Amino acid sequence: MVRIEDVHLELGGVKILDSVSLEVNRGEVVVLVGPSGAGKTSLLRTVNGLNPITSGQVHVAGIEVQQRQHGEVTPRKLKGPKLRDARKEIGFVFQHFNLFPHLTALENIVHAPRKVLGLSRSEANERGLQLLERVGLSNRADTKPSRLSGGQKQRVAIARALAMRPRLMLFDEPTSALDPEMVGEVLDVVRELAEDDMTMMLVTHEMGFAREVAHRLVVMADGGIVEEGPPAEVFERPKNERTKSFFSRIL
Repeated sequence: MVRIEDVHLELGGVKILDSVSLEVNRGEVVVLVGPSGAGKTSLLRTVNGLNPITSGQVHVAGIEVQQRQHGEVTPRKLKGPKLRDARKEIGFVFQHFNLFPHLTALENIVHAPRKVLGLSRSEANERGLQLLERVGLSNRADTKPSRLSGGQKQRVAIARALAMRPRLMLFDEPTSALDPEMVGEVLDVVRELAEDDMTMMLVTHEMGFAREVAHRLVVMADGGIVEEGPPAEVFERPKNERTKSFFSRIL
Protein backbone atom coordinates (compact mmCIF):
# COMPACT_ATOMS: atom_id res chain seq x y z
CA MET A 1 0.00 0.00 0.00
CA VAL A 2 2.84 2.41 0.88
CA ARG A 3 6.35 2.38 -0.52
CA ILE A 4 8.85 4.94 0.71
CA GLU A 5 12.29 4.68 -0.87
CA ASP A 6 15.43 6.47 0.35
CA VAL A 7 13.55 9.64 1.29
CA HIS A 8 15.51 12.67 2.39
CA LEU A 9 13.86 15.85 3.63
CA GLU A 10 15.48 19.16 4.49
CA LEU A 11 13.64 22.27 5.65
CA GLY A 12 15.51 25.54 5.92
CA GLY A 13 18.82 23.73 5.62
CA VAL A 14 17.95 21.43 8.53
CA LYS A 15 17.93 17.68 7.89
CA ILE A 16 14.51 16.30 8.92
CA LEU A 17 14.50 12.85 7.28
CA ASP A 18 17.66 10.98 6.42
CA SER A 19 17.49 8.07 3.95
CA VAL A 20 14.16 6.67 5.17
CA SER A 21 12.80 3.55 3.46
CA LEU A 22 9.62 1.82 4.59
CA GLU A 23 6.89 -0.38 3.15
CA VAL A 24 3.40 -0.83 4.58
CA ASN A 25 1.30 -3.75 3.39
CA ARG A 26 -2.45 -3.74 2.87
CA GLY A 27 -4.28 -4.28 6.15
CA GLU A 28 -1.16 -3.61 8.22
CA VAL A 29 -1.02 -1.23 11.18
CA VAL A 30 2.40 0.40 11.46
CA VAL A 31 2.99 2.53 14.55
CA LEU A 32 5.77 5.14 14.56
CA VAL A 33 7.34 5.97 17.91
CA GLY A 34 10.41 7.86 19.03
CA PRO A 35 11.52 11.07 20.74
CA SER A 36 10.24 14.50 19.74
CA GLY A 37 12.00 15.76 16.64
CA ALA A 38 12.66 12.25 15.34
CA GLY A 39 10.80 12.95 12.06
CA LYS A 40 7.64 10.92 12.68
CA THR A 41 5.12 13.60 11.70
CA SER A 42 7.30 14.73 8.80
CA LEU A 43 7.32 11.18 7.46
CA LEU A 44 3.52 11.03 7.58
CA ARG A 45 3.29 14.35 5.75
CA THR A 46 5.49 13.09 2.92
CA VAL A 47 3.09 10.21 2.33
CA ASN A 48 0.31 12.47 1.05
CA GLY A 49 2.60 15.12 -0.42
CA LEU A 50 2.25 17.79 2.27
CA ASN A 51 6.05 17.88 2.68
CA PRO A 52 7.94 18.07 -0.65
CA ILE A 53 10.91 15.73 -0.29
CA THR A 54 14.52 16.62 -1.04
CA SER A 55 15.14 13.26 -2.72
CA GLY A 56 13.65 9.78 -2.89
CA GLN A 57 10.29 8.31 -3.90
CA VAL A 58 6.87 7.94 -2.28
CA HIS A 59 4.15 5.68 -3.70
CA VAL A 60 0.67 4.99 -2.29
CA ALA A 61 -1.58 2.28 -3.74
CA GLY A 62 0.67 2.14 -6.79
CA ILE A 63 0.41 5.90 -7.40
CA GLU A 64 3.62 7.95 -7.41
CA VAL A 65 2.91 10.76 -4.97
CA GLN A 66 6.32 12.37 -5.36
CA GLN A 67 9.80 11.60 -6.62
CA ARG A 68 12.97 13.64 -6.63
CA GLN A 69 16.60 12.98 -7.43
CA HIS A 70 19.51 14.63 -5.62
CA GLY A 71 20.25 17.99 -7.21
CA GLU A 72 16.86 18.53 -8.83
CA VAL A 73 15.48 22.00 -8.17
CA THR A 74 11.89 20.81 -7.71
CA PRO A 75 10.42 17.37 -7.03
CA ARG A 76 8.27 15.55 -9.53
CA LYS A 77 4.99 15.31 -7.71
CA LEU A 78 1.36 15.01 -8.59
CA LYS A 79 -0.63 18.16 -9.21
CA GLY A 80 -4.25 19.03 -9.89
CA PRO A 81 -6.60 16.12 -10.62
CA LYS A 82 -3.87 13.48 -10.22
CA LEU A 83 -2.98 14.76 -6.77
CA ARG A 84 -6.66 14.74 -5.81
CA ASP A 85 -6.94 11.15 -7.07
CA ALA A 86 -3.96 10.12 -4.92
CA ARG A 87 -5.30 11.89 -1.85
CA LYS A 88 -8.68 10.20 -2.24
CA GLU A 89 -6.85 7.05 -1.17
CA ILE A 90 -5.49 8.67 2.00
CA GLY A 91 -7.27 9.83 5.14
CA PHE A 92 -5.30 12.11 7.47
CA VAL A 93 -6.26 12.75 11.11
CA PHE A 94 -4.30 15.60 12.66
CA GLN A 95 -3.45 16.39 16.28
CA HIS A 96 -5.74 19.41 16.53
CA PHE A 97 -8.88 18.23 14.69
CA ASN A 98 -8.94 21.03 12.06
CA LEU A 99 -12.73 20.96 11.83
CA PHE A 100 -14.58 23.79 10.07
CA PRO A 101 -15.91 25.80 13.03
CA HIS A 102 -18.94 27.19 11.17
CA LEU A 103 -20.20 23.74 10.08
CA THR A 104 -22.02 21.11 12.12
CA ALA A 105 -20.48 17.69 12.76
CA LEU A 106 -22.44 16.19 9.87
CA GLU A 107 -21.61 19.09 7.53
CA ASN A 108 -17.91 18.68 8.33
CA ILE A 109 -18.12 15.02 7.32
CA VAL A 110 -20.13 15.41 4.11
CA HIS A 111 -18.31 18.45 2.69
CA ALA A 112 -15.49 16.57 0.95
CA PRO A 113 -17.60 13.68 -0.42
CA ARG A 114 -19.94 16.20 -2.03
CA LYS A 115 -17.21 18.50 -3.39
CA VAL A 116 -14.60 15.91 -4.39
CA LEU A 117 -16.53 12.70 -5.02
CA GLY A 118 -19.63 14.42 -6.39
CA LEU A 119 -22.09 12.66 -4.07
CA SER A 120 -25.58 14.03 -3.82
CA ARG A 121 -26.65 15.65 -0.59
CA SER A 122 -28.78 12.64 0.36
CA GLU A 123 -26.00 10.14 -0.44
CA ALA A 124 -23.41 12.14 1.49
CA ASN A 125 -25.74 12.65 4.45
CA GLU A 126 -26.54 8.94 4.61
CA ARG A 127 -22.83 8.09 4.64
CA GLY A 128 -22.13 10.81 7.21
CA LEU A 129 -24.84 9.63 9.59
CA GLN A 130 -23.57 6.05 9.35
CA LEU A 131 -20.07 7.22 10.24
CA LEU A 132 -21.29 9.34 13.15
CA GLU A 133 -23.02 6.24 14.49
CA ARG A 134 -19.84 4.25 13.99
CA VAL A 135 -17.83 6.69 16.12
CA GLY A 136 -20.57 6.93 18.74
CA LEU A 137 -21.84 10.41 17.90
CA SER A 138 -25.15 9.80 16.16
CA ASN A 139 -26.77 12.31 18.53
CA ARG A 140 -24.32 15.09 17.64
CA ALA A 141 -25.00 15.44 13.90
CA ASP A 142 -26.31 19.01 14.20
CA THR A 143 -23.76 20.16 16.78
CA LYS A 144 -21.00 22.62 15.88
CA PRO A 145 -17.41 21.98 17.03
CA SER A 146 -17.55 24.68 19.72
CA ARG A 147 -20.15 22.56 21.55
CA LEU A 148 -18.14 19.32 21.33
CA SER A 149 -15.50 17.99 23.72
CA GLY A 150 -11.99 17.36 22.47
CA GLY A 151 -12.60 13.64 22.20
CA GLN A 152 -15.81 14.23 20.27
CA LYS A 153 -14.07 16.63 17.89
CA GLN A 154 -11.39 14.05 17.17
CA ARG A 155 -13.99 11.36 16.54
CA VAL A 156 -15.73 13.68 14.06
CA ALA A 157 -12.34 14.25 12.40
CA ILE A 158 -11.89 10.48 12.06
CA ALA A 159 -15.38 10.13 10.60
CA ARG A 160 -14.61 12.95 8.16
CA ALA A 161 -11.49 11.15 6.96
CA LEU A 162 -13.37 7.86 6.62
CA ALA A 163 -16.12 9.54 4.59
CA MET A 164 -13.81 9.51 1.55
CA ARG A 165 -13.48 5.73 1.91
CA PRO A 166 -9.68 5.85 1.91
CA ARG A 167 -7.49 2.80 1.52
CA LEU A 168 -4.91 4.25 3.93
CA MET A 169 -5.37 6.16 7.18
CA LEU A 170 -2.67 8.38 8.68
CA PHE A 171 -2.93 9.40 12.34
CA ASP A 172 -0.62 12.07 13.73
CA GLU A 173 -0.76 11.75 17.53
CA PRO A 174 -4.58 11.76 17.52
CA THR A 175 -4.81 11.89 21.33
CA SER A 176 -2.05 14.41 22.12
CA ALA A 177 -4.44 17.39 22.36
CA LEU A 178 -6.96 15.57 24.56
CA ASP A 179 -7.56 15.49 28.28
CA PRO A 180 -6.56 12.09 29.73
CA GLU A 181 -10.16 10.97 30.30
CA MET A 182 -10.96 11.53 26.61
CA VAL A 183 -8.07 9.50 25.21
CA GLY A 184 -9.83 6.15 25.53
CA GLU A 185 -12.83 7.09 23.41
CA VAL A 186 -10.61 8.02 20.46
CA LEU A 187 -8.36 4.98 20.83
CA ASP A 188 -11.45 2.76 20.82
CA VAL A 189 -12.34 4.04 17.34
CA VAL A 190 -8.81 3.47 16.06
CA ARG A 191 -8.83 0.00 17.61
CA GLU A 192 -12.03 -0.86 15.72
CA LEU A 193 -10.47 0.31 12.45
CA ALA A 194 -7.51 -1.98 13.10
CA GLU A 195 -9.88 -4.89 13.69
CA ASP A 196 -11.52 -4.09 10.32
CA ASP A 197 -8.14 -4.46 8.55
CA MET A 198 -7.78 -0.78 7.68
CA THR A 199 -4.22 0.00 6.55
CA MET A 200 -2.85 2.57 8.99
CA MET A 201 0.27 4.52 9.84
CA LEU A 202 -0.01 5.95 13.33
CA VAL A 203 2.21 8.28 15.35
CA THR A 204 1.53 7.99 19.07
CA HIS A 205 3.06 8.33 22.51
CA GLU A 206 0.55 5.85 23.95
CA MET A 207 2.91 2.90 24.28
CA GLY A 208 0.35 0.48 25.69
CA PHE A 209 -1.92 1.19 22.76
CA ALA A 210 0.96 0.83 20.30
CA ARG A 211 1.77 -2.59 21.73
CA GLU A 212 -1.88 -3.62 21.40
CA VAL A 213 -2.79 -2.51 17.88
CA ALA A 214 0.47 -2.46 15.90
CA HIS A 215 1.43 -5.24 13.57
CA ARG A 216 4.82 -3.56 13.34
CA LEU A 217 6.52 -0.99 15.54
CA VAL A 218 8.89 1.47 13.85
CA VAL A 219 11.26 3.41 16.10
CA MET A 220 12.60 6.69 14.71
CA ALA A 221 15.42 8.91 15.97
CA ASP A 222 17.41 11.74 14.39
CA GLY A 223 15.39 11.62 11.18
CA GLY A 224 15.86 7.92 10.48
CA ILE A 225 14.47 4.50 11.32
CA VAL A 226 16.67 2.86 13.94
CA GLU A 227 14.64 -0.29 14.62
CA GLU A 228 11.44 -2.04 13.58
CA GLY A 229 9.68 -5.30 14.25
CA PRO A 230 6.76 -6.90 16.10
CA PRO A 231 5.83 -4.77 19.12
CA ALA A 232 6.52 -7.45 21.73
CA GLU A 233 9.97 -8.06 20.31
CA VAL A 234 10.93 -4.39 20.06
CA PHE A 235 9.56 -3.50 23.50
CA GLU A 236 11.01 -6.48 25.31
CA ARG A 237 14.25 -7.08 23.39
CA PRO A 238 15.31 -3.81 21.73
CA LYS A 239 18.57 -4.11 19.81
CA ASN A 240 19.46 -0.51 19.00
CA GLU A 241 20.96 1.72 21.70
CA ARG A 242 18.74 4.66 20.69
CA THR A 243 15.69 2.42 21.13
CA LYS A 244 16.89 1.27 24.53
CA SER A 245 17.54 4.85 25.62
CA PHE A 246 14.11 6.02 24.44
CA PHE A 247 12.22 3.21 26.18
CA SER A 248 14.23 3.64 29.38
CA ARG A 249 12.90 7.20 29.67
CA ILE A 250 9.23 6.57 28.92
CA LEU A 251 8.38 3.05 30.09
